[in-house]
Amino acid sequence: MSYKLSMCTNKGMVRDNNQDCARGGCVDGGIVWGVVCDGMGGAAGGNIASSLACDIFEQEMDCSFKSEFSSNSIRDFMMSVVAKANVLVNDRANADTQLSGMGTTLVACIIKNNVAHICHIGDSRAYRVMDTIEQITVDHSMVQMLVDQGQLTPEEAKVHPKRNVITRAVGINDDAQCDYDEVYLNEDEKILLCTDGLSGVLSEEDILQIITEKGIFEAPDALVEKTNMLGGPDNVTALIMG
Repeated sequence: MSYKLSMCTNKGMVRDNNQDCARGGCVDGGIVWGVVCDGMGGAAGGNIASSLACDIFEQEMDCSFKSEFSSNSIRDFMMSVVAKANVLVNDRANADTQLSGMGTTLVACIIKNNVAHICHIGDSRAYRVMDTIEQITVDHSMVQMLVDQGQLTPEEAKVHPKRNVITRAVGINDDAQCDYDEVYLNEDEKILLCTDGLSGVLSEEDILQIITEKGIFEAPDALVEKTNMLGGPDNVTALIMG
């Protein structure tokens, strides 16, 4: 099966620069991959953190990923890449006091043989899209923790003043606590990877409608454009694969 991929990233309508980063591509054996990161830690720090994490993922896919990897091997590979990204970001921050405290979210997906292998840390998300839309990842955020504890409803979480506070990130601690999911994809199902600059502005209904109407190659630009039309309060990135 031949997979496709398209992406768009933009600084939005309020921010002065773009601290989001995205990479993606295909490897031999009909495999497609993508990664999206949302940096934090000041203008320079956030950009460096997200770029470092995306760059190492791209390098490892080019040099170390094997098309014959089993599902367990893919999981181990992705966890290893996130661990390497964590060390890189952490070491860079420790080496430069101006970058102290920088970090980045990360959500990545490798699709092989109709199975989407997804790892994430932070509040950048992965969605499964066809006739309906389903959020696959669970945010590592303060408001999600309060929802899990029954102190907030999902509706209240969407407008909570601390909705952007994340509880995990690449580069913040010695160990990157990354979650992993496997999702079987039916024919024509797609995976959307995005930063909270998109998911925090567009409803799931809007996202589904745009992807359904535009398809893989036009939808990322259309999603970003719609987000910016609604104010674009943050950097915004959309990557679609399937």
